[in-house]
Amino acid sequence: MIDEISIVIYDGQCNLCDRSVNFIVDHEKDDRLYFTHLNSTTGQKIMNNFNIKADFDGILLYDKGRLYGKSEAALRISTFLKAPYSWISFFFWIPLFIRDGSYNFIAKHRYRWFGKDECLIPAESIRRRFIE
Repeated sequence: MIDEISIVIYDGQCNLCDRSVNFIVDHEKDDRLYFTHLNSTTGQKIMNNFNIKADFDGILLYDKGRLYGKSEAALRISTFLKAPYSWISFFFWIPLFIRDGSYNFIAKHRYRWFGKDECLIPAESIRRRFIE
């Protein structure tokens, strides 16, 4: 079953990440994405299958048997969104080292800028899309 769905794996303690997940849910084209946090059993299983360290610091997208991280994940997630948000994928033309450099800078400061929480509690209407 897990190979048949697209899963966003995010930091469940990060307020920026929680807001991003809510944004994705609100602007998705057709409710195809599922969500789990980095420390969940599912998140850890996927990360282990791709030899990603447990202390990975970023967002991941598991889609069609492949795993994408950081800016690559963010841009691929944007393709699941309605216009004009799907247009963010335009930034694929920027070299990966520049995109990931910007991503890493934000990731490094996200707790200080946006704060830290225990976890996102999804609304009942979307709870079925959250794994663990």
